[in-house]
Amino acid sequence: MIKFKMDKFSLNESRVFAVFKKVRNRIRKYVPEEIIAACITQLNANTINTIDNLRQYPPWLLLLLIKWTLCYGDFLSPSRHHLLHEKFNSLVNLMHDLSGKVRLPSEYSNVFLFFRNIAFQQFWLQRDFNIACFARQSLLFDKQGKGHTFQQEFIQKVGFSISNFIELAVMLLTKFINEPKNPFVAEKWFESAKNSYPPDTIKNFLFALSLDQGALRKFLIESETELSSKAYEFYEQTPLKKYPLLKVNNGYYCFHRNLLFRAIETFIYDTLRNDNPEHFMEKFGEIFERYVERAIAYTGIPFLSEKELACQLPGKGKLVDFLIQSDEANIFIDAKGVEIAYLGMVGHRPDVIRDKTKSSVIKGIQQGFETAKRLSEMENNKSIKEQKQNYLLIVTFKDLFLGNGHDFYENIAKEKLDEIVNQYGCYQWIPFEHMYFLSIEDFDLFVQCVKAGKTGFIEGLKKAVNSDNNYSTKKFAFQLHILEWFPEVGPTEYLNKEYERIFSSCIGRLKHR
Repeated sequence: MIKFKMDKFSLNESRVFAVFKKVRNRIRKYVPEEIIAACITQLNANTINTIDNLRQYPPWLLLLLIKWTLCYGDFLSPSRHHLLHEKFNSLVNLMHDLSGKVRLPSEYSNVFLFFRNIAFQQFWLQRDFNIACFARQSLLFDKQGKGHTFQQEFIQKVGFSISNFIELAVMLLTKFINEPKNPFVAEKWFESAKNSYPPDTIKNFLFALSLDQGALRKFLIESETELSSKAYEFYEQTPLKKYPLLKVNNGYYCFHRNLLFRAIETFIYDTLRNDNPEHFMEKFGEIFERYVERAIAYTGIPFLSEKELACQLPGKGKLVDFLIQSDEANIFIDAKGVEIAYLGMVGHRPDVIRDKTKSSVIKGIQQGFETAKRLSEMENNKSIKEQKQNYLLIVTFKDLFLGNGHDFYENIAKEKLDEIVNQYGCYQWIPFEHMYFLSIEDFDLFVQCVKAGKTGFIEGLKKAVNSDNNYSTKKFAFQLHILEWFPEVGPTEYLNKEYERIFSSCIGRLKHR
């Protein structure tokens, strides 16, 4: 096993800052609007993520260059030069120099954390629009009814309803899917549907997704905190995701098509959660749990809810949300509708990541052990019983990139998980390699495979465990197993139906304009 030493953050920060100063000084020589325009042109020129495209013009680096240009560019000096193509390539090459100056694999406590940083930085920008993510937002938020707090809060924040956002987002997506290399859109794109919405709805929709150059510059500068560092910025998911369109005069430019896709896929969740995450989770946790329950029920496989478990199991304590039983194993499932905090995404220290997952993943693991313990204390019960094998699935709203339970134990939270094991006794109740942390996207794909008869829950989990026990076949995320086994797998029926309903509603708006 290769050993990796802990890095000295101050040294890395100074190395990164030295490269950053070169980039910043180069940025200041040119007209910043021309740098931004060149980045937008390049980001939208290559809509297929080939290895060569990603290697030459990585979107995460170009988006960082846009951010730094807005924050540090010279918008006033008359001595600025116009940006020629070869000078732009030279500037991009300087950005490439960052890659070798941040944290090398040898400067992490383990190589898993290096790959985790890369995953957060890159994976999200390498996939096309996902109708399942989009339809899921509608089921989670728009189906709560017009009187629900989330509906009211959304209108207060953006000036129009959740259902209006969903429909207009489909119309906007149609534009960029049909014209992938043209980053420009104007309000007149929506002209044929304009009269079917309340006044200013379309204007407010575009306003919610965009800022002009001055306002965006102010937003980025004000977003800087005491936690900010150039090393962290290299790995972050760009804050431009909050405003994926740049307003220029009476039109809008899309920074990057995939950035727009990601922004729209989670816009409702992000908007409602942004100001007060704790307040949001007080209401969203139950909604998310019901969604996971619906997904399990969709498979037709019997299961027990937390309420049913509490009625039958001896003792007291927090249990998992759901239990699926088979003749050979129990599957504990816990729903945690969270995303990880900023430092948990960009950080490289195990203790920081552990701290940012204590209220979700670590809590879910403890609930799994508590449930297993109380099952072991059951007397004869025909409807629920202890099994020789246990699995634990913790389902989150967004991907936390924690690997499986064994990865999490060995690389991030060994001491804390040892405390839990010691508290409950027998490690074999839930082996760490039997634990998986799935995004809701992963979970929906898994239940679709089960529903379609391609695999069973136990069969799929066994196969994943066997694959992950071998370094040559190990996967970084559960979804990668599913897509390797069943590359043709699509969304669940309930997500497909919801997207079809949304699309039909859009057509209806256009017909009755």
